[in-house]
Amino acid sequence: MSNTVATSTRDYLLSKFNRKSVAFSLCLLLSGLFWLLTSLSEEYVSEIPIPVVYNQLPEDVLIANELIPTVTAEVQGLGFDLMWYWLRFEHLEMPVNTNPTELPSLNKQGVSLHYMLTGDKGSQLAAMKDNQLTVLSIQPDTLFLKFIPKFIKQVPVRLSADISFQKQFGMVSDPLLIPDSVLVIGAKEDVDTIAFITTEPQSWTDLNESLTNEV
Repeated sequence: MSNTVATSTRDYLLSKFNRKSVAFSLCLLLSGLFWLLTSLSEEYVSEIPIPVVYNQLPEDVLIANELIPTVTAEVQGLGFDLMWYWLRFEHLEMPVNTNPTELPSLNKQGVSLHYMLTGDKGSQLAAMKDNQLTVLSIQPDTLFLKFIPKFIKQVPVRLSADISFQKQFGMVSDPLLIPDSVLVIGAKEDVDTIAFITTEPQSWTDLNESLTNEV
């Protein structure tokens, strides 16, 4: 009889304790969710990286300087919108026109440079986000582009190979390369230094038949 009473008491206390634990956990979860929703409904200022996409480059010029791949935008918006961006549900890009005829230019230490003010892109970026984020500033504030003429030169391809044959075998003609020439594109001072292109070094030994291989 005493064992039955003890068991019943234990089961009662455990069930009551479990109900309290579930109720406490549920209250804790709801309070955390309420805090999260309240926090995300407030406005914040944050910095986000935005990739730069360079386009409209004319075919007769090259960009000689190193391009900046990403700018940093200081934006203001609701926590929901910022979280949406950081979770990568929204993708922003900053397009940059690289046509020198449509960009202002300046002379910097004897070098002619074209430039674009990134601040002018703020309204465009905000429009891409349906005005959910306000772009406060963009760094760097200026992108510089150095344009040079594009030169194209056709140069021959030369085989770099160590070739040996078995006795009574040899080459009856020079190796045939396909293609036998390639186009080199770049700045004039660089292109002028290139007279030919060599293949990767090859080693073919004890040949006794024709050979076709990628080099």
